[in-house]
Amino acid sequence: MNAISELPGRTERALCQKHLDALLDAYPEISGALVSSIDGFEIAGRLRPSLSPATLSAMTSSQLALGEAICGEAAIGACLNVVIEADQGRVLMLDIPNRSRKLLLTVLCGDNAPLGSVLWPVRRCAQEIGKRIDDASA
Repeated sequence: MNAISELPGRTERALCQKHLDALLDAYPEISGALVSSIDGFEIAGRLRPSLSPATLSAMTSSQLALGEAICGEAAIGACLNVVIEADQGRVLMLDIPNRSRKLLLTVLCGDNAPLGSVLWPVRRCAQEIGKRIDDASA
């Protein structure tokens, strides 16, 4: 059994939820965020009611798997994130680095925010979640 599976489910969800809430509260241009497992299951999130966390989790898992395959084929290293830019916003999908198991962060934002202004705090949020999960599983 790996260390993260030994954590109570509520502990992991609460830890992730705290960081997602802080991210969305600090950056109003971010309209939603979701932490999910590599196999596409929601762990924590704050999304518009019209969005399905289960569907978004599954699609994020698939997109990052595709990104990893492309990076592998191109021999450019591990895929760290996938960014989708649309005419009305962006979707950022990132790996949450931690020792326990692969987790994913999906962030939705409008087209009013420059990519760099949201990518940096989103990466920092992913790193902080990973660090806290590592600390909790130590």
